[in-house]
Amino acid sequence: MSRQESSNKQIIELFKEYYRKANLKLPEDFVLREFAIQPFNSSTYIRHLSFQKIDDLLSFIEKNTPKHLYYSSARYENPGLKDMESKKWLGADLVFDIDADHIPGCTEVKIWLCPNGHGGTGDQSTCPVCGAKTKKISIIDDECLVKGLDQVLRLADILIEDFGFNENDINIYFSGHRGFHLHVHLDDKLAQMGSEERREIVDYILGIGLSIESLRLANETRGRSRRLALIPRINDYGWRRRISKSLLETNIDDTLKKYIIGETPPSPSTIVSKIEDTIPWAIELSKVFVDEKVTIDTKRLIRIPFSLNGKTGLIVKELSIKNPSVFSPSLDTLSPFKGIAKFTPDVSLKNIRILGRKISLEKHKTHTLELGLAVYLELKGIGKITRIQR
Repeated sequence: MSRQESSNKQIIELFKEYYRKANLKLPEDFVLREFAIQPFNSSTYIRHLSFQKIDDLLSFIEKNTPKHLYYSSARYENPGLKDMESKKWLGADLVFDIDADHIPGCTEVKIWLCPNGHGGTGDQSTCPVCGAKTKKISIIDDECLVKGLDQVLRLADILIEDFGFNENDINIYFSGHRGFHLHVHLDDKLAQMGSEERREIVDYILGIGLSIESLRLANETRGRSRRLALIPRINDYGWRRRISKSLLETNIDDTLKKYIIGETPPSPSTIVSKIEDTIPWAIELSKVFVDEKVTIDTKRLIRIPFSLNGKTGLIVKELSIKNPSVFSPSLDTLSPFKGIAKFTPDVSLKNIRILGRKISLEKHKTHTLELGLAVYLELKGIGKITRIQR
């Protein structure tokens, strides 16, 4: 048996063991959802699955260990039928995806490998040694996951304060890889929103078509009358409220801060000209960088909470809106795999931070690593586990 086959088998066994004990979180109407899995060693999905009992789903997973496990954001009358029209769409939850690598200022460690055994860090499309086409691997920086968490919390605030969604209908999850998912459970009427209505929600969140004049963030002259722009306040609504919160994160003087938080009344002196250079920055900071394609898709497959992400071996973990600080991008809390492993990398890495760990690896040398970290690295394609010790 080749090392590739042996290593894959070990990881499959680890996933199988996890799913025997996993407490997956399913919607109450799971019988109306389509399920799908991507098996190991396959680039295709097994789709159009439906289950009447949770035990039936768990039994299926035990027999078909998934690398990735999904259910549909949509509800269907006949979720198990292969023809999408015959499924009879009943509506869909509102879902959002925030990938940390799409957030301005976030960085990734970029790694390249070629089929002839060469590799290194950087963004190489072709091998500088032999000219072969490379495989690219990226590892998200821990700080970017923290920024991603800030983004998803801003999103939750917008959905609650600006759109009026109930906090109890909103769930936030770490995706198990590089970002976060937010699910809004919708009642039957709202669930029937089409792609265009969902696009309008995304446009509002991204600030597409935003007019600073309509927000009273620019002076206007109409005939003989002139209307002065006003600094937004925390008790305003919509985008003015969002911008006011962003302004409080800037280095503005205490007088303006007191005005923004409502401690001092409006006055002619509180006009935007005092901070006009800061407004564009505050608008950009107020945007939330959601993946538009995910939200407007009314038939999206989404990761099952508390399943494993097959790209990393990390748990799709739920976060608390009320106490988000308990989330930490740490191997200790996000990987279910405990123990140590012998790991042989295909590339040398120096002082790379991954999930709270700082590691250096020497190409083709056997290293002793925490099991969760070794699983992460192998699933990323950086090397192979040769032995596991539990």
